[in-house]
Amino acid sequence: MAFSERVALRTRQGLAALWLVIILSLFHDPFTPALTVPDSPLPLFATRTGACVTVQHHCVSEGVHALGTTLYWGVLLPLLIAVIFLFGHEFWRRVCPLSFFSQFARSLGMVRRRRPWQSTGSVSAARPTKVRPDSFLARHHLQLQFGLFYLALCARILFVNSSRLALAVFLLSFIAGAVLVGFLYDGKTWCQYFCPVAPAEEFFTGPRGLFASQAHQPRDPSLRISQSMCRTLASDIAPEKSACVACKANCIDIDAEKTYWASLMEPRRQQLTYGYAGLVIGYFFYYYLYSGNWHYYLSGIWTYEPHALSRAFAPGLYLGGVALGLPKLLAVPLVLGGVALLVYKGGQTVEVLLCRWLQRRGTPLEPEVLRHRCFTLTTFLIFNLFFVFAGYNVRQHLPQPLPTYLPVALGVLSAFWLQRTWHRSAATYTQEVKSQKGSRRPGAAFDLVVERTAAGFSVATDKGSADASSPVGNLDELMHTLRTSIETHLSPRRPEP
Repeated sequence: MAFSERVALRTRQGLAALWLVIILSLFHDPFTPALTVPDSPLPLFATRTGACVTVQHHCVSEGVHALGTTLYWGVLLPLLIAVIFLFGHEFWRRVCPLSFFSQFARSLGMVRRRRPWQSTGSVSAARPTKVRPDSFLARHHLQLQFGLFYLALCARILFVNSSRLALAVFLLSFIAGAVLVGFLYDGKTWCQYFCPVAPAEEFFTGPRGLFASQAHQPRDPSLRISQSMCRTLASDIAPEKSACVACKANCIDIDAEKTYWASLMEPRRQQLTYGYAGLVIGYFFYYYLYSGNWHYYLSGIWTYEPHALSRAFAPGLYLGGVALGLPKLLAVPLVLGGVALLVYKGGQTVEVLLCRWLQRRGTPLEPEVLRHRCFTLTTFLIFNLFFVFAGYNVRQHLPQPLPTYLPVALGVLSAFWLQRTWHRSAATYTQEVKSQKGSRRPGAAFDLVVERTAAGFSVATDKGSADASSPVGNLDELMHTLRTSIETHLSPRRPEP
């Protein structure tokens, strides 16, 4: 989805300001509680008098509450996932407020600098610090980001979901982390190596989003900037130019599909895909394992449940009408981690079994194609599972038939994405890259004319006519074929009726 850097910058600034306003409202919100009283003029969020939700045989009453956590988890977060899936990582990374905060130090010229040693022993000029390609962080950043995402999910269930103060501190910690990393390292180091949202971006984007652009097939081949690549404006009238500092090899911001195919067969990519799917499944199903029913999650009371923080050491599992003694503080990471591990191992097993089954049928697939299709199907299923649950606490109060039509519409769009992505392969991508490079080569057009001319001349001399043996006749045929080939190649092609 192409738009100018000026628009992207203003959008980033606007979203960053909006995010700060949301955080401030979490500390003090005198307005939205009036919308949740039983006789509220806006019945969308009005609570029901005497209504309660059963949690482990205890009744948790609906009460007047602020809407900060309800709207954040029920509207903003699902909207983020939908944007990433439909428009690809490139759209979100260009407007992400955390990306804006991570560039504070760079915009102020305060990025940490080091003086690298030369092979001769001399010291060169100080340069902004970048992550070395052979460093531990560069080799294991996916595991770090996945681990941060896992800890964030556990923190959500235990402390953050229903507490406005905890959510404010939670969000401020991400802003502080982005600013700190932006000071320590140059470029988009926060986005590439630390951001816990990055696993979701890679998981839901796959080789490309439904409406995302394709870096290897640009609309304007003369442009040297693609997708969410770092860029800047030299002046008010100058075109935008690249600001890339090469902070990462195989950068997803330059060509997402190239990065996808380059890392497809790596074990860490398999861990990310199936592990993320397991965390999503474990997260939603934990609410049932904790409360003993689905109404606890679907009602949305978990977004404003009173005294939720004090239940960290209360029983964390409720199975068969019995509360188990395992405290919630331990049950949450065990359930989420255990389900993630099971799905990861299950995904590995399915790949092996599918490979053997296809070989027995005599229709084997290349390992890359098989894994890509397993990843694609996993993303499709998890995206639709996510929107069965995510946002339901707000969606259920919308006028009919919107609560049903919204997930159905997203399901239809995801089906289009599945159909578009299913038959992609590394070979197809490589062929498209070669074709695009060939069409941009200065001599490509002339080569095509010569090829067509040679073919036409061969046909002309093989007709067996009386003039074919005459040099003049051959020259006339050659000139006619050359003229026809040039006119055919240069004239715009019209669609066939």
